[in-house]
Amino acid sequence: MRNRKRVFYNSHGEEALYAMIRAAAGDDVELLTLEHDDDAERKQKLADVDAVIVAATRFGEELVAAAPQLAFVHHQGVGYHDTVAWQALAKRNIPLALTPGGTAESVAEQTIMFMLSVLRMLPYADSE
Repeated sequence: MRNRKRVFYNSHGEEALYAMIRAAAGDDVELLTLEHDDDAERKQKLADVDAVIVAATRFGEELVAAAPQLAFVHHQGVGYHDTVAWQALAKRNIPLALTPGGTAESVAEQTIMFMLSVLRMLPYADSE
């Protein structure tokens, strides 16, 4: 029996991102990541995981089915309807967690930046 929880990061990312997650998770968690952005590799790694972190890459029914020991799914952000097969999770009573406030500040900053860009006619100036 293993002592550490196995958590799979469903999207292919940079090593700096993985290092940040590992540091936050501590020694009780083994983070499994992708070498390539490939569904065959995803299914192979999902065979023995306790939890999945979903980012931009869809976590569909076929991936849920490939994870027989799955007990928890965490979605980065709030827009899960098109990226997570939540009905398949519900059928297996697997909780889905969201981070509703996780991007609020950066989205607000970008919105203000777009407004300033239009106000100062930056798209026009950039085309000149």
